[in-house]
Amino acid sequence: MVLKRLILIKTLLLLICSAGKVYSAGSVDLKIYLKNDKGLKSLYQSTDFLPIWINDSFEEKTEKLRNLIENLDKEGLNPSNYNFFLSRNPVKDEIELSKLTLKICLDLYNGTIDPKDIFETWNLPKKKFNKYKELATIIKENQLENLPQLCQPNHEGYLTLRQYLSKYYEIMALYPSLPKINKKLKPKMKDKEVKKLRQLLYIYGFYDGNTNSYIYDDELLESVKRFQESRNLEADGVIGVKTLNELNRPLNELIDIIKINMEKYRWLPENLAESRIEVNIPSFELKYYEDNTEILSTEVIVGKNYEEDFRPTPIYYGKIEKITINPYWYVPKKIAAKDILKKIKSNPRFLEDFSFKVFYNGQEVDYKKINWWEYNENNFGFTLIQSPGNKNFLGRIKITFSNPFQVYLHDTPFKELFKHKKRAFSSGCIRVNDPLSLTSYILNKDKSEILNYIDSNKTIGLTPCKDIYVYIFYFTALVKNDTIYFYEDLYNFDIKILNIMLGIDE
Repeated sequence: MVLKRLILIKTLLLLICSAGKVYSAGSVDLKIYLKNDKGLKSLYQSTDFLPIWINDSFEEKTEKLRNLIENLDKEGLNPSNYNFFLSRNPVKDEIELSKLTLKICLDLYNGTIDPKDIFETWNLPKKKFNKYKELATIIKENQLENLPQLCQPNHEGYLTLRQYLSKYYEIMALYPSLPKINKKLKPKMKDKEVKKLRQLLYIYGFYDGNTNSYIYDDELLESVKRFQESRNLEADGVIGVKTLNELNRPLNELIDIIKINMEKYRWLPENLAESRIEVNIPSFELKYYEDNTEILSTEVIVGKNYEEDFRPTPIYYGKIEKITINPYWYVPKKIAAKDILKKIKSNPRFLEDFSFKVFYNGQEVDYKKINWWEYNENNFGFTLIQSPGNKNFLGRIKITFSNPFQVYLHDTPFKELFKHKKRAFSSGCIRVNDPLSLTSYILNKDKSEILNYIDSNKTIGLTPCKDIYVYIFYFTALVKNDTIYFYEDLYNFDIKILNIMLGIDE
């Protein structure tokens, strides 16, 4: 190791000496060496194409770059992707060092993966980096330690995940082997496993009491509930199979999840619309923002993730176009053939009970005269339209936003489904638990006025007085109230991201 260090220092000294012979102030125009590299050209434009590496601080700069690379895992990047070797050619080293540093910066800024390789429906535009002058200054003035702050996303969600990533690396260093809970536990129990439970929750920051007791007391119970809530489990304090699995998840797995979600934040625009709806699929929640301030949070139901019946909600964004009060439901063909046909066959009165009309070739037909058993998913040629009312599957409110998938936000008559922690029950649309409050905010109208519209039983179309956008996200790790929450990878997108990060072919 010492020999390698001496060789490196000797190489650097030779390079600095040769650099002094090659470069004199204003004598070298790097433009001729940059060819068609637009990024490097933009970087050097702010220096009039003069070097920013080769000077008296060359050795210190390259050492800082090495230190930066060694610690990129704490920025959510893989250090092994950023190797460099110095040559005896000052011009070549100048350009290669700048190219590598710019790559690190852009990977922090835009991510290392094209989101369209993960989400086929992704339509957010890629950010354009415009901090070349600041980056050149950081390099020239030997301040590479400030590069992450310059290049990383400024979203609060990203910054808080970054803090937890650092915290979890600290835990990994302090506790090479975490306590493992080996059995189910209940409040009031006395067991040696309770002591390990206390220690584990203390390490993760959920408990700050006595870590030596074997008794599962009320203080520990509250800590367990907070932990369960952070993993989207029933917060009952009982250490069952699901809670055991979460308690014993390997720390490096949690670190990977944090890195995956930091990558997702890099794909977002620097600024989201000031007035917007954010739907996060894995956490089954919707938030409404005005002037970038959260005004409303409510539960949602999203698309199914069953292997045999996969109907994911698309990752997409679009502008709200219209709100319909007391909507008709024009049943999509696939849903009619796959879902509604089964209900018709099991209940001859289903269409009547739920106010459906049946059409064939544009003409209404008498559903009672149809032998539904002759039809299946392959030959179902009818159009079904459900009239407005309390039993309408869209509920009383439908919020349409621009997208090509026939996906919208809507009310639902099946409110009991919101009691579930995991709410992947829809065919892709987003069912909202509190559509009345959401509509009130979007339209800037009192709830009483919206209720009057509903009570009229008339189908009414309303348009927002300002542009409001809907963003559908897929974050499986979020920090809320200083606590990190981990959610199920419903649609198996995270494993795809991780495989690309690790260079694993699927």
